[in-house]
Amino acid sequence: MLLTQLRTTARPGALIGWLSALLLLPSAASAQGVSADVEFIRPTFGYGSFQGVAVPLTKEPLAFRYGALVQYELNPVTLYNALTESETGSVVTNRGNFNLGASIDLSRRVTLNLVLPGALNWGAEIPEFEADGFGLSDIGVGGQAILIKMPSDRFNLGLRAGLLLPTGRGDAYMSESGLRTSSGLLAMVQFGPLRVATDAGVMTRKLIETDEDFNLSHEFQWNNGVRVGLPAATRTAITAQLMSRNVLSEFLKGGAENALEVVGGVQVMPSEAVTIDVGAGRGLTEGYGTTDLRILSAVTIQHVTKPPPPKPIIVETTPPPPPPPPPPPVEDIPDEPPVFEEGQLAMIVFDQIVIKDMLEFVVDTNILKDYSRPTLQAVADILNQDARIGHLVVEGHASQEGSFEHNYELAESRARRVWEEMTLMGVHPSRMSYRGLGEVVPIKEGEDEETLQLNRRVEFHIVRQFEAIEDMPDYPRSVRLPWNGDVVAVIQPKKPEPPKEEKPEEEKDEFDEFEVAPTGEEKPPAGEPTEAPK
Repeated sequence: MLLTQLRTTARPGALIGWLSALLLLPSAASAQGVSADVEFIRPTFGYGSFQGVAVPLTKEPLAFRYGALVQYELNPVTLYNALTESETGSVVTNRGNFNLGASIDLSRRVTLNLVLPGALNWGAEIPEFEADGFGLSDIGVGGQAILIKMPSDRFNLGLRAGLLLPTGRGDAYMSESGLRTSSGLLAMVQFGPLRVATDAGVMTRKLIETDEDFNLSHEFQWNNGVRVGLPAATRTAITAQLMSRNVLSEFLKGGAENALEVVGGVQVMPSEAVTIDVGAGRGLTEGYGTTDLRILSAVTIQHVTKPPPPKPIIVETTPPPPPPPPPPPVEDIPDEPPVFEEGQLAMIVFDQIVIKDMLEFVVDTNILKDYSRPTLQAVADILNQDARIGHLVVEGHASQEGSFEHNYELAESRARRVWEEMTLMGVHPSRMSYRGLGEVVPIKEGEDEETLQLNRRVEFHIVRQFEAIEDMPDYPRSVRLPWNGDVVAVIQPKKPEPPKEEKPEEEKDEFDEFEVAPTGEEKPPAGEPTEAPK
């Protein structure tokens, strides 16, 4: 057996998983692997989680997920000779690691999870220490609770706790002989397509001692993840994780007790219920369990249990008279889309302002894209030119992706932003209001991208119109913005001229023979001469 100095010095870029201390147990003759779990990535299969990084997020009460994670690891355990400062060979050259797991959201703040892991080792280069073969690893059970939950999950803070049960195969770097506990603090922030999560905690374990300067005991774990969503039409996101663990007795002192690994990948969501992760990584230090190469693939399937519809209330009443015979069928006349003139971006159709092109926003935000501003300006121009429009409701709608709560808040936020932008365009705010309806009033049912894009929209409904004979209000020349106090100009729409009243023709002064003369004297009969004045 090689003499080994087990306090190795971290060499960034060495890319070797070191666990040489665990190979030097008291009896070399009987050594055949070690009862130590060296696995770095432990999935949770939670909503919105990264592989190896728990995230304080939930979907809906009783939302249930299940899935699998499969990894290939190159050289996670290597024997190192400190005297010659050279590698002796790989103890675990190749490892196939797999995890089956499930999680369930008990409420909007509490999640439970279960993980059943296993591994297959092959290709050991040092026969006396090899641990080739298949075996189960330690089963993990746990849960997490969200302590602080901001609207739209902009910032969440939570706690997690779990157990690793000694149920796996010993002497194969897959399992440990004692019960392990894991607990930590979770935090997450997200803005639009960007999500950043951190998971910091402590794992307690039974002490694993060697005859050399290396002991495996309680450790501090700090895992971090970043997710950047690409345009919604791609249903794809880029992910990256940085994971570290440090034995507390040798905290940040380098060597095999301290490990650091990075993983990057792609997350694809072919539907709202399915998430697929593909990634690759490698170790950045010589810590135990780090790899020369890690390739992973995972799939998670989610089911959301929707509450049953309420039972109808049956009230016994006198049976109504039989209905009259149905009228003859009327042939449906299909609604024809409005025809816009060249250069026209918006028009009034009955009680609605219809726009030629839908308003578009940055994905999962209320930030209006620049090429949609001319369309919104056209809507504002209609209000600024027509005083008969007394009140307009800006109505925001969302597709069915995400939770009802998130979709409602996103739709209302976008409607509010349109209201703000039109105020800046000169429309008095008292002529407008806004509301969000989330995903409950879709134009079309379906989960294809064309249908989802059609349901993400902003509508303009005219709920008050003045008649020409009514007095239309005069608006002030300026208004103070309620969100920042700035003063902006208000455009007074031109009022239509009231209709002119037709005057009746003037009646002629005609007197008949029975009328009294203007002087009060009796008018002589027709045909008789009047007496000339003397």
